[in-house]
Amino acid sequence: RLPRLGQVAIRAPVKDRGGQVRYVNMGSINLKERSLLGELAQVRFGNSGYLFVVTRDGVVVDHPLDERILSRASAGAPGDLEIERATAGFEGVTEGTSPDGTPGLYAFQPLRQTSWVLGSMYPRSEAFARIESIEHVAWGGALALALAAGPIASVVVRRQLAPLTVLHGRMLDARTDTATGEPAMAPS
Repeated sequence: RLPRLGQVAIRAPVKDRGGQVRYVNMGSINLKERSLLGELAQVRFGNSGYLFVVTRDGVVVDHPLDERILSRASAGAPGDLEIERATAGFEGVTEGTSPDGTPGLYAFQPLRQTSWVLGSMYPRSEAFARIESIEHVAWGGALALALAAGPIASVVVRRQLAPLTVLHGRMLDARTDTATGEPAMAPS
């Protein structure tokens, strides 16, 4: 390690034909540079979703917030409960809260080559924004339909009952004519 730089050291022995180590290739990756994940570091979900990498021990290896790199997910802290589940072996999607208190959708996938876990966080408000806007439009349409259904139903029922209303009127007229002794009018 170089002082104050978070790094991952990589070593690979080079052996001769007899199996003896002749050389050791060494290198390091500076975790403070955004090149650890390559193009994946640029992936965004919505406006503020992101990818991050954490070790099975709970140490953040890569994160969009530099201050989180090399920090440990602390027990009980918001956003770290989901990370603790992932480091314990959880793989899949769950809902949770980010360290800044934003509700979000988390997805975790263990990496086979290392003892790291790739995680992603997508803010819930962004993830469900389109569904919520569709829901608002649907509720508005349902309310408008409900308000229009009463008057429309009333008009349809009145039209359907119009012949009965006419018949009822004629029956009242016929009854009035017989009660007064006047001859009933012939139907027209």
